[in-house]
Amino acid sequence: MTTFLLVPGAGLGAASFDDVVEGLVARGHDATAISLRGLGERFDDAEPSLDLCDHVADVVAAVGERNDLVLLGHSYAASVVWEAMPRLEGRVGHVVLLAAVPPPVGTSSFDQLPAEGQQQVAALARADGDGWRLPPFTRDLLDAIWGDHGFDDASFTRYQQVATGHPLATLRTPMTVAVDAPVAVRRTHLVCLGDPYPAP
Repeated sequence: MTTFLLVPGAGLGAASFDDVVEGLVARGHDATAISLRGLGERFDDAEPSLDLCDHVADVVAAVGERNDLVLLGHSYAASVVWEAMPRLEGRVGHVVLLAAVPPPVGTSSFDQLPAEGQQQVAALARADGDGWRLPPFTRDLLDAIWGDHGFDDASFTRYQQVATGHPLATLRTPMTVAVDAPVAVRRTHLVCLGDPYPAP
């Protein structure tokens, strides 16, 4: 049996991984997905000052005293998980970064977006997020950032059912842990077709 802790990406809570958790449990594993502050069922905990460091603290708290688990960070949460690694030494046996590569030290997830995506994110936050929260992604924004993302109508409808807004400050917080930092755990990068970020 393997223990999995799954951390969803921007604007997504634990419910977005329900099918994955169910599949892993059916195969005899211990699997849990969490919602970071301000996302999913924790949407009401959002505030303008919420940043990447707060989400790192959420992951560290969720890992707790468990040992040798597989920690997966999806999209934005890949940066959260990777930034948390120095505080999780000895407790994580395998880190999986899904559909993202953490940005270089001193840069943020926002900096990774293409110029058109940055402009659309900022405009959406101003228009429908009081200037500090990004509303759930539109199809146009998904196209601008991820291009050939493979979302059919059914997938996008499912996304709309589980997506919430996302505090913009979390995307603007610079990384302090290098993506090529020596970390004494097994590491897997899963880069999806259409992702704009090459695997390191």
